[in-house]
Amino acid sequence: MPNCSTNLPFITPSGTYKVQGIDYNKKTPTIYDPSMSTCSILQPHHNFVMSKIKSVIIPPTPDTVFTLLNCSRDSSVLNHYRSLCFNFSGHSCDELYGSCTSFRLFHLLSNNTPPCCFTGYDTVKYMSMNILDCTHYTTMYNTDGLHGVAPLDWIYGIKLSYSVPVAQEIQTVSTQNHFLYPYEKRNQQTPNKGPTGEVEEEENQRIVLFSKPALLFKSFTFSLTFSSFSTSSVLSVHSSRSQKWRQPVVSTLDLGGVNRKRW
Repeated sequence: MPNCSTNLPFITPSGTYKVQGIDYNKKTPTIYDPSMSTCSILQPHHNFVMSKIKSVIIPPTPDTVFTLLNCSRDSSVLNHYRSLCFNFSGHSCDELYGSCTSFRLFHLLSNNTPPCCFTGYDTVKYMSMNILDCTHYTTMYNTDGLHGVAPLDWIYGIKLSYSVPVAQEIQTVSTQNHFLYPYEKRNQQTPNKGPTGEVEEEENQRIVLFSKPALLFKSFTFSLTFSSFSTSSVLSVHSSRSQKWRQPVVSTLDLGGVNRKRW
């Protein structure tokens, strides 16, 4: 996995996270939360929050485990939503609190082993730490290979996953509310029926998500592109209006926090 020598940040509503590396073959960036508790350091109460668009286009991978620590026995994930917690490679709360110097404090304060919960991102996506009634969290990835590995040797951080299909390989897909089409070249004739888009052809191949045909000329078209530059890597969402009726209005949202532009 290549290292990011330019200190590329990943910005979310809950803070700025350092991008540790990007595996371009597997399309998996890894980030690290400097405010997150780990086996060696206990940080103040903290939530991990992603924007709705980021949680859809670049979510944490299934092998990234969120560990909720020092939970109340009345916590929803230990009662009504107990099914959200799962077995994590044979590891237990006792092992976590006993092996990690930073987490032993929880054991000492309560004179017993406080509950914990190994869960996925969807749990913390919809419920904050206050709602979950847990005081701290930590995350680790590549968990499929951590069976029999002590908590001190876990890989702490969050691995994300993105997917950008090649335009020529995409078949036209119709759903109830949207149509998916490859980009149309500039000045290409617009079909009379069905949604179309005319945007400037770019070096990076992208896909366009169109709204319902009835809203064709009033709605935005969206495309997702992941660009690699010599000095930075930027994940962006672009939007533009059909050029058949007016000049394009371009809006760029930089998910890497490097650049934001609106025209």
